[in-house]
Amino acid sequence: MLRYQKGAEPQVLTTLRTTPDATWDSAGKADKDDVRAALLRDQRHLCCYCQRRIPASGIQAPGMKIEHWEARGAGGEDFVWTNLLGVCLGDRLEEGAEPTSDTRGPHRLHCDTSRGSVALSLHPVDGQGPDPRELLRYSGDGLISSDTPDAQFDVDKTLNLNALHLQRGRKQVLDALKTRLGKTKDWTPRGLRTQMENLEKPAKASEHVEMSMYFLKRWLNKKS
Repeated sequence: MLRYQKGAEPQVLTTLRTTPDATWDSAGKADKDDVRAALLRDQRHLCCYCQRRIPASGIQAPGMKIEHWEARGAGGEDFVWTNLLGVCLGDRLEEGAEPTSDTRGPHRLHCDTSRGSVALSLHPVDGQGPDPRELLRYSGDGLISSDTPDAQFDVDKTLNLNALHLQRGRKQVLDALKTRLGKTKDWTPRGLRTQMENLEKPAKASEHVEMSMYFLKRWLNKKS
């Protein structure tokens, strides 16, 4: 799960909050496109939960959903900026693809599509709820774990972030990071810090960036 700072909210949210009887469902497509654009900006084009690239096409973002962290059905506010998140479609199966052993059945669903309206304990936004960076660990085979039961429930059950295809994707990213460091032979503290700086710069972040940062910090601590 990402942990990120919210930038300036789109002006449309202020307008909608002051519009009598306005609801999320009644908001127009152009208004929601403005929200999508701001979410993509802040989340650096990653799903806030699984950290995969949101396959957007311009700000229309056909591969993106707008998620309410506190579900509207549970009393969550429609137009509160910190309650709005950008998420992927949460389905491993791409259009026209054939099911395989790890994509067939409901277990393939993840992120908001798996969650529904179930309450979460972890929150991607700085200053909101427990920090995932403090509670989540990543293993070399791509699994996410936590010593905190509520956080582990978020990962395993509510968001299904340990679905096999997500686990494999994280392992591939970690293996690529190790290969990149191995080729440069730069496992020095300076080399590791450079890798961390490179991950923090792009407007479009690398997939599974939190996992990469987790391992870089761990390796750096071992060098200290």
